[in-house]
Amino acid sequence: MMQDVVGPFIGVLILWALCFLLTFVVVRSIRHEKPQQRTEKEKSTQSMASFLDQVQARQFSGKVGTPPAWGIVPSSDRDMWGTTRRHEWDDGIQFDYRGHEVQAVDCTVRVSSTSNSRAVYRSEQLFQVRTPPWPVVQLNARQLTRYRGAGDQFPEITLGNQFDQAFRITAEDERFARVLLQGPVLEFLMTDPRCAQSWMIFQAHCLWTAREGKLEPAAMLRFINPLVDVVDRLPRQAWDYRR
Repeated sequence: MMQDVVGPFIGVLILWALCFLLTFVVVRSIRHEKPQQRTEKEKSTQSMASFLDQVQARQFSGKVGTPPAWGIVPSSDRDMWGTTRRHEWDDGIQFDYRGHEVQAVDCTVRVSSTSNSRAVYRSEQLFQVRTPPWPVVQLNARQLTRYRGAGDQFPEITLGNQFDQAFRITAEDERFARVLLQGPVLEFLMTDPRCAQSWMIFQAHCLWTAREGKLEPAAMLRFINPLVDVVDRLPRQAWDYRR
């Protein structure tokens, strides 16, 4: 009789002790994680604020709804090549760098929908260097998985066996693309390791590329520098080009 009473009581007591222990561990974990998470966020915010002050950046906010005057600024209606998978841009900054006007834009991309119809999103950064309003030219390193971009609607052109093995070029205006991509530009693309697994597009008054993640100073300069290197090597005939 006593065993019939004591047995269940001990079981309840053990279950209560386990619940208490689990609650203690969770609360302790939350208490320890929150300050660390807050510290990392504060460090990131301070780092960005210091960078913006250093480069004297001009800031734009999607909440205010005033987009930059040039370049690729995604909207919820369409992305840069016309499909409705990109949400409104979040934030943007412009600053002068290495003698060029450059821009970085934060946006949110709708990647796909799960089986229960819930959309999946990711953060993406767009890096841009200002150029004249040239025809679209897209450069894809062949080491990349096929990248779908604005230039895919145009024909592929060839520039030489070795270069064509490393890069795929599509262009709105073949004559302009051949003016643009010659001499120092081709040499840079072929020899700089940063270009071996990348893509970039001349479009909408800029040369641009993108990566996943949120804006951060180190990433901005790491991705903007190769774009500036390409623009610095463009032949004079390209700058004189008119449609």
